[in-house]
Amino acid sequence: MAVTLQDIANNTGLSVSTVSRALSTEKSPHAGEQTRRKVFAAAAKLGYRPNVSARALARGRSDNVALLLPELDCIPYIHQIETHLDELGLHVTPFASHWQTEREAELLESLPARMLDAVINLHYLAANKDVYQEHRRRGQRLIFRVVEEDIEDVPFDCIGVDVDKGVRVLIEHLHAQGYRRIGLLGGFGATDVAAGRFDRGHARGYMQGHQAVGMPVETGRAVPCGAGMVEAYEAARKALASGRDDFDAFIVQSPDKLTGVIKAVQDAGLTIGRDMGLATIGAEDEPVCSLYDVTTWAQPVYRVCKGLVSLLKNRLDDPEGPIHKIYYESTLVARSSSSRG
Repeated sequence: MAVTLQDIANNTGLSVSTVSRALSTEKSPHAGEQTRRKVFAAAAKLGYRPNVSARALARGRSDNVALLLPELDCIPYIHQIETHLDELGLHVTPFASHWQTEREAELLESLPARMLDAVINLHYLAANKDVYQEHRRRGQRLIFRVVEEDIEDVPFDCIGVDVDKGVRVLIEHLHAQGYRRIGLLGGFGATDVAAGRFDRGHARGYMQGHQAVGMPVETGRAVPCGAGMVEAYEAARKALASGRDDFDAFIVQSPDKLTGVIKAVQDAGLTIGRDMGLATIGAEDEPVCSLYDVTTWAQPVYRVCKGLVSLLKNRLDDPEGPIHKIYYESTLVARSSSSRG
């Protein structure tokens, strides 16, 4: 049978209200340190376990935050946001929409039942603007990373970052280095290109990059694969085995796939840089990019994540305060993997 506050009160000779104040996660001026120690000792002895849901209802806060992701390979963002939230005593629960507007709307609809204080959404979707506004009217706190829209058109706390510009910039860079048969290897972006869809994200950047340098887009140069280096290795190996002359460069959508792609290129008897250009989109301090000297569209992940959590804290502290917006730029870091010299 579960131990109750009344059991602790009976054990200590204190009132239930005093026990409740002493056990509060926020120190109460009405419960002295000696009383708190007495109550905690009794709670430990009796095996008391707090009712987290009841406590959250009483405080009006659960200290839990939803992290809404377009896909689950946003590992650097997950780690950084979790670290910054932990410093504030907040906990994060990730959810993935898999780039589906309907799924994102369904996830947002389910959040109140999960007792979450706020949502950090890593991909603002203009198509769901009305959904976001409805949830704000219901009292939900929403913070966004914006990668496709002008942040001035986003009526929420947000941070803008030019992530999707990366594929276009990398194509222009590779073209300037003499590469002409540039493949896109990765998740949803490569899948979209393979299907001839160019209306979002990396697929749109892939089309814009080819248009900018006057090259036709060939959907056959899209190489979709699952998350991780093993899946990337198999996808790159098959692509090169089916026609090595079809590719002279790969843009790898995320650094977690780089090791697999590099091994596939080497197993095909090709030299990175001279025979096969390689570039990726990653964080400014991504270790694997510098380790293998890979050209990177380097995102300011640390600053973006810290900024998102800062906006979240402001909104939790001041629910009716003004909207705040910040914009960060990524940087092209050219390395030997895209040099034919």
